[in-house]
Amino acid sequence: MKLTLPLITISTILFLAGCVRNESNLCKEFDKDLHGAMMKITGRGDNEWSKYDEEFVYSLCNGDIKGANEVIWEGSVSKYDALEFSKKLRIKFTPEDRDIKSYAYEDANKKLSEFVCSACASNLAQEYVDHPDSMVGKVVRKALDGDKASQDLLVDYDATKPLR
Repeated sequence: MKLTLPLITISTILFLAGCVRNESNLCKEFDKDLHGAMMKITGRGDNEWSKYDEEFVYSLCNGDIKGANEVIWEGSVSKYDALEFSKKLRIKFTPEDRDIKSYAYEDANKKLSEFVCSACASNLAQEYVDHPDSMVGKVVRKALDGDKASQDLLVDYDATKPLR
């Protein structure tokens, strides 16, 4: 028995591509008249909303749920506002809770930034969260707990060389 698959037509491809972007009227308006759309979405006067409100709406209109949640997780847009904006956009959206790892990373990154460069802090925090039992993870833990020798060791940390 020979199995034949239907050909994918250009109209099917265009239909599927349209599913990625939300085509609500306010999302279309957001692209054409940012200020007018934001006034309608937020219910606030001209320029009485933040760039984070815009980022949330942009993410939601483009189907970037993770990006929309990140704006909430950062504390830049409240869950209440996010739900109100999504209702006005007629987009079903439920804010997700952050996972424990993202809290641990953010906390470690912030504390490490006090004594190492920001890129180093980010790399060390990621290593600490992903591999807490590794040598680097253990040294980071001690440094976060206030161990001065561990902090000094991390100040000179070079990811291309083994930690001593």
